[in-house]
Order: sequence, then C-alpha cells, then structure tokens
Amino acid sequence: MLSRVLWVLFAALPMVTAGEVTTQNKTDLKPDGSYFVNADLWTSDYLSLRKDQMVHGESYRGYPGPLPKLFYALGQDPNHPAIDWELLNLVDREALTWEGACNGWAISTFFHEEPEAIVFNGIRFMPGELKAMLASIYRANQARVSGGGATGLSAQALHDFLMLTVADGFQVVFDVDISDQIWNYPVHGFDLVSQQDGDYTNVTATVYYPALVTLNDNNDFLPLDTEIYTYRFLTETQSSYEYTGNSVEAHPQRAWFPGEFYYKGQWLLIANHYYYRELYFKLFSSGLGFGVEDDLYEPNNAAEAAVPFRDEFVYGSLTVGDVDYYSVDLKAGQRLQVEFEIYDGNPATFAWIDPEGNERDAQDRSEGHTLDITAETAGTYRLKVAHDEFYASNSYYTLEFPKDAGSFWLGQGQLGDELASDAFAINTRAAENSVDAQALAPYGGVALAKESGRVWRSSERTIWAESWKNGDTMHKKLYHRDHVMKTRYIAPHITFRNGWKTRLEVFSEKAGVPVTMVLHADNGNVIRSVELPFNGSTRYENFLDRIPGIGSLSQVAWFELTTASDNPLKGTVCFENARGNYVMIDLETRPGIGEMMVFDLKSEAEGGTGLALLNVADVENEVLYSLETKSGDVIAEGGFFLGTGEKMLNTVADLTSSTVTNDMILFVHAQYPLDGLVVQYQMDPYFMYGHRILRDSLDEHYETFVRLPEDRNLVTLMVANLGTANNQPLFEGYSADGTLQGRFNMNIQRALSPKEVKFVDVATIFENGVDILDLDAITHFRIRSPKPFFAVELYGTPQTSTFMGIPLPLIYENP
Repeated sequence: MLSRVLWVLFAALPMVTAGEVTTQNKTDLKPDGSYFVNADLWTSDYLSLRKDQMVHGESYRGYPGPLPKLFYALGQDPNHPAIDWELLNLVDREALTWEGACNGWAISTFFHEEPEAIVFNGIRFMPGELKAMLASIYRANQARVSGGGATGLSAQALHDFLMLTVADGFQVVFDVDISDQIWNYPVHGFDLVSQQDGDYTNVTATVYYPALVTLNDNNDFLPLDTEIYTYRFLTETQSSYEYTGNSVEAHPQRAWFPGEFYYKGQWLLIANHYYYRELYFKLFSSGLGFGVEDDLYEPNNAAEAAVPFRDEFVYGSLTVGDVDYYSVDLKAGQRLQVEFEIYDGNPATFAWIDPEGNERDAQDRSEGHTLDITAETAGTYRLKVAHDEFYASNSYYTLEFPKDAGSFWLGQGQLGDELASDAFAINTRAAENSVDAQALAPYGGVALAKESGRVWRSSERTIWAESWKNGDTMHKKLYHRDHVMKTRYIAPHITFRNGWKTRLEVFSEKAGVPVTMVLHADNGNVIRSVELPFNGSTRYENFLDRIPGIGSLSQVAWFELTTASDNPLKGTVCFENARGNYVMIDLETRPGIGEMMVFDLKSEAEGGTGLALLNVADVENEVLYSLETKSGDVIAEGGFFLGTGEKMLNTVADLTSSTVTNDMILFVHAQYPLDGLVVQYQMDPYFMYGHRILRDSLDEHYETFVRLPEDRNLVTLMVANLGTANNQPLFEGYSADGTLQGRFNMNIQRALSPKEVKFVDVATIFENGVDILDLDAITHFRIRSPKPFFAVELYGTPQTSTFMGIPLPLIYENP
C-alpha cells in the first residue's frame, strides 16, 4: 500500500542483504515455538489517503474530518494550508484507494503505542482519528530496505529475519504481496514448526500481522485482529532453504525498517504537506489543552455572552450543568442552516432564540437536529445548547454549517471618509450564491454596504476583497477566501535605518480586547511586549518608533501581534521612507513548508533582491536554497539552520555568493513553517515592490480572481510561468451581475514562455481582448489557465512605485 512513486525513492536507498542482517551464527537460531515482538502492536483503522477522509470525512462521519478537527482544536484556522495541500495533491479519484495507508500505519506502530480517546480543549478525539493522523504523517517516511527484491525474500532470508528480529522481540515490516502492489504489515509474531524427514527438514512458519479495519468511532482499544500467512519451506542444511507448495509463488517481497525521520532527501519530498509530527504531539501537551474539558468558547453560558459564529463548524462540550449560547446576525429573508449532533456522550437540549428572546423549536434529550430557518425579521438570532440534568457526565457536540459557506467582517474602525474603503464579494462558482439575503449571480459580485461592525455571510465559496486608502498615495488591499483567517500576525522584518521606517495599521474585530506586540531579536529572543493603545477603538496606526513603551529599535528584528483567539485581526505592515516610497505587506502571515520561490530577481548592477526568512516553527528548521537559471542550470546551492524565531536577512546575491541576472530563480526549501519577505529594487527606471514569499502549490494557480477598483491604474499584475511549456492565462471580465463583458490576454499574440515573468496593467489587458461589451462595467477579473501560473497584484500608483504586494487567492473545486 505504498505508492510506486515513493517506492522509487525507497528503492534508491542502499540495499542490505540478508547475510548482513543475520549477524548471529546459524547455531544461535531459536528452536520451534511461538515468538512475538516486545511491543503492543495495534490494529489500525483503515484510512484511504486517496479518498477525502482526512478533510471531509468521506466514508466516515462526514465533514469535518480528522485534519480540520486537529487545527480547530489547536486554535488555528480549520482551513489551514494543510487542508488546501491535502485536497490539491493527495485526493486522487483515479488512484487506488488504499495507496499509502499501510506504510504510514506500519511505521506508526514502531514509534507510538495504540492511541486511546483523548479530550483536548473540550474536543474528543477518537482512536481511529488519531490513528488516521499518524498514518498520514508517516505515510511517506523513509524505509530502510534490508532484504528482498523483485523475486521476494528467499526462504533463508525469511527464516533469518523472523529469528533475528521477532524472535528476539524486535519489530520488522514485511511487504507481504509479491506483485506490483505493495502491502506493508508489521510482524506481530510467528509460530515455527519443523519436522524431520530423512535428510530434509520441513519447516512451517505461521506469521501473524495486525490487520486493517474500517475507520470508526470506537472509544476503546480495538481487539488485536490479525492476518495470518503461512509459509512453508524445506532444507537439507541450515543454509540452503527452498520454498515449497504455495509459498513458492506467495511469500514476502521485502523486509524493511523505518529509517531516520525527515532525513533531508525525504523531507524535500513531503514537507509541502504542511502537516508534521510535532503538530500531533501538541495534542498531548497539558499546557495547550490536553485533558481540558471546557471548550474554546467558554465562557458563553448566558445569552448576553453568546459567541458569534465564524467557522464552518463548532466543536463544543457540555460539562455537567453547562449551557452554551451562539449568535448570528441575520437580515430579513436570510436563511440559516445548522446541523446539531452529539458525537460522543449523552443527549442534550437544543433550541434557537429569535431576536425578541423567544425560545423556538426546543429539542429535549436530542442526539441530533437539523435547523433550517429563514429570518422573519432582521436581528440577532441565538442557538442554545444545554446539558441535560438527567445525566452526570459530559457531552460533546458539533454545530455544522454548509461546508462552503463564508463570512466577512468590517471593524468599526475600518470605515470613515479618510479611509475611502471598499468591500466587495465575488462568487467564485458557476452557481447561484447569496450574501446575506442578497442573490449573487454565477461569477457575479456585490459591493458591500459600509456598515461598521457588520458580518456578512455567503452560502457558497466567496472571495472577499477590501481596499482602503490612507492619505493621497497609500493604497491598501486584502483578499480573503471564504473568511478572514484565524492565523498568526507576524511582520518578518522591520526597518528603521537610512531614512526608512516601519508603520503598522491593525484592525481588531472587538473593541476593548487587548492586542499585544511582542518584539523579537534576530535570534528569536523576546526583547519586550507592549500592549497597543487602542483606547477603546478597533483601529490603531502608528510608526513603530512612536508606539509608547517600545523604546529603541536597535535590537528588534521582527514582531508578532497576539490577542484573544476569538478576536481576529487584519491590517498591514508598511516599510516607507521620507520621500513617500513604500513597500507594504499583509499583517496575516503566510508560512511556507517545502518549496518556495523568488523570481524576477534583480542584478546588483540594476538594483537587487532582498530576502528575509523567519522560522515560525517551534522547532529548529533546516532551510535549503538553490539559485537556478531559466534553463534549470544550478548556479549555487546551500543551506543553513534557523532556530525557533530566528531570522535570516540578506540579499540573494550575498546569500548565494553568485552573480545574479534578471532571469534567474531562487528556490527555497524549508522543513518546517517558514515566513518570508521578498523586496525587489530596480534603479533605472526606479521600481520597488515587495511581497511575502510565494509557496509551491498554495500560490500556484489554475484559477484566481482580481477585484478592479474604480481607478484602474492602481492595479498592476505580476504573472509568472514557471512551467516548461508556454502558458497563456485567460482574463474574463465580469460585471457585478455576472455578465461576461469580454475575454482578454496579457498579449493576445504571444503566450508566456517557460520561466517568463511579465508585468501588465489593466489598460494593456483591455487592449488585448475579444467579444468585448462594456469595459466600464467590469468589476472583477476571473483569471484561469489549464497550466499553472503564479500571480501577485501590485496595488498602488505606478508613477511613484509605492505598492502593496498581494499574492492572489487560491481557487479550486473540492474533490
């Protein structure tokens, strides 16, 4: 059950012969008997890594699956980058459904005891879900093949492996299927029976392998179920074994052991998964939530303390006597759909409360209920979930909303004449959508009313674009896919020398909730923490050197903002000089794992490319880099380690000690989460922009959207084709009502060549179109191509080269 692609890697590892494995003398082999490993091997819940069980719980219990549940429990966004990567790269309807599962499980049995049900921040994880996580983590781990090959393990090798591993209590894994398929099972034990027949000895080895069973919610240890294989062979001497009977064609193909976890050649292939072993370990940290029965929303035991809905689902817990309240603001005619389910424990009471305070549709001692209402009047609606006094133990429940629904908020401080704000929703699908009670046509859009403190809700996948302006030239823009992410808020670099300053603007959804700036040195050490003086507002803006309590910036290399988990933030970090030039990035961090890239490099003769890399993982991070030409020739390569919170700041030229030319690409690989800032500078003509480092897969598009402002000159697109063939992305211009107003290219006569980077403004795109109706009516572009491309929007005034670099949002259809 190991993919053939991964087997290519494993097969390239040094092979160890059976003779090398059997280091003991043949006379030391054990006599007939029963032998078992000195470990409690466990039956695994079957997980199809090619279906959609990890994310959407296919063939299990539905959405959410184990992976979003994990990130939710850790207080992270349930639409974590690992979710995107899983759906984009692992879910494959054409692949064999069992591919990869047994390899991850077999390795897990070496390093982990059988998981039992745990509670983490009021969320109950079943053993099957924990086993699924382990199988997913270890599925691509290195295998150290120690015997076997195309014709399988010889009879002698099979005998010796069993005797010198299992018979001594040690574990080993056999690929039990001598065919093109790979079925890896850890060996639990074996019975050995031999019978003398003249000069020959007939030997029967009955081998026991733990079995795979259906993924389920069993709270207890599963009884060890075994698969039994019988192998027969005979021998004239102890060194000349031969298979007999069915065993000639049916015997193990290979024997192997887990290799080093995440050795360099391996993590280069699997790091992009964004889901690694240390995240699983956090579930067992008492300091983070292990064993905590209260859920993430407490205290919400009164109607006035109701928690507003934000995510596509809620995991809650009811301790004895507990009551939980949740709220949602609805417009008249707006629909609300909620699935209530007790997924572990006792029945509970469920009801909804209208804006007048009347309790409606109460369900006593319910294990599940579907709520589907249309608001009769505008106002705040609440859901109530209460523990049933008849029971003396806890209950665990979910509230699930349509999985593609989204939400967007405008903070009270985000509006005002001086900000000239704009908020716009784009329907990303060829199906009807709605924002609140307003219909949204396929690929249509709607301008959102400028109402402070509002939360808008969509029924389907939506892109939310918001833009605003400070002063005459400082233009800012953010994109959110589905909702404002629950993430870390990190500036991977600050500047305060040579006439440059760092400016922060941050919006807090809730007034009065503390927001703290934690300042770090370049080695990751905390210098100091300062609470930002919002003074009752939800917007704060200032230069770092003017924020009270910060003092000297001479040792500060980066900062992070922290706040309550239910108080999302958004904003910008701006690096600007006295002449008004600036480079600006989103406050929301975009960590990369695996491959990242920097293109449009600037030579030292013409300017330069600056790079800041920050290790945002809580473990040491290995970082590798490779500078390559357009044709793929490697000019320089190397690597280094970054400790937790440690930052590397350099130019690409100095980092690689190479002469950089404009057509080169720098590839960066990180073993664990890495945040990065890219700054590009060109002297003649003057041109400067920056953006967070781009990530393989997650910033590589087949489809994306761009919101066009009233002033079309504010949008410049940087589009890159890093593929090996020509690429011609298609720009479709839509009006708000979903009417296709024209199809365009960057250059209608020439596609992007391999490794080409092109800058294009809206006016140029409009000059390369067909089937044009009304250019002035176009509110947004849908950009798509059958081949992947990268795209960054440079939002600002081209004449002043003052830009905010915005990687465009990722769009895809869930498998």
